[in-house]
Amino acid sequence: MKEGSMEGGSPGDFGNGNRLTLREVRWAFFRTKEGFFILFGSLFGGIPTVIAVVLLVTAVHERGLLQDGAPATATIMAKRISSDSDSTTYRLFYEFVAADGRTYGGDYSVDNREFYSKNQGDRFEIRYSRENPFNVAVVGHQAVPMGFIFPFLSIFMIIGGAFLFFGIRGILRHLRVYKSGLEIWGKNLGIQEDPSMKVNGRACRVLEFEFTDMMGQLHRCRSSYLNEKLISRLEAMAAVPIVYLQDRPDEADLNLDRL
Repeated sequence: MKEGSMEGGSPGDFGNGNRLTLREVRWAFFRTKEGFFILFGSLFGGIPTVIAVVLLVTAVHERGLLQDGAPATATIMAKRISSDSDSTTYRLFYEFVAADGRTYGGDYSVDNREFYSKNQGDRFEIRYSRENPFNVAVVGHQAVPMGFIFPFLSIFMIIGGAFLFFGIRGILRHLRVYKSGLEIWGKNLGIQEDPSMKVNGRACRVLEFEFTDMMGQLHRCRSSYLNEKLISRLEAMAAVPIVYLQDRPDEADLNLDRL
């Protein structure tokens, strides 16, 4: 069929794509809201997930030390406060003598209440790794505040996961349209702006079109987001190639293989 040869489709114009091109995959990911949902969900939920995993591993390691580590008594040697514009950190520096007779040292972070309740020379119980005595857990002190951090991170993980879920579901729908959709020519109704989606402060643009499906029903739809090159080409076309699913005609999109 020649480009721009019709202003609408008819039953004789149908074909079946049956193949998915790399261009269509890229288009589904980078030219749709669903692609943005996947990117946003991956960052919004993925980063907190990585942090949660690291903290969980740290907490499990600390628990293992407290259960199986060698016992020792440590002595506070110094107290330090460091501040910046955002926060203040309180740290206690200590030393202890391990079973091998050597002296090891370290430090750990505390809140201001514990900081001011401790004095230089105070002693406290620790557990350390026999293989690496610098690896220490302080008895009665939780290095990772699980009860606070994990509920906080879970909020981001849930929100990010929801965006990721709806994004993937939408992308799969787009890919199904490109792969298995019926082909037809539709009427070009002009380029429109989508104010709900902006890039660099400028609203993304789509093509509005209408077509008649094989059941004789008329549908008006909008394409995925367009780049400037395609916009220039589509503006010169009275009829545009469409691909759609018979069970979801309102999710029709441009047939990229014919553009």
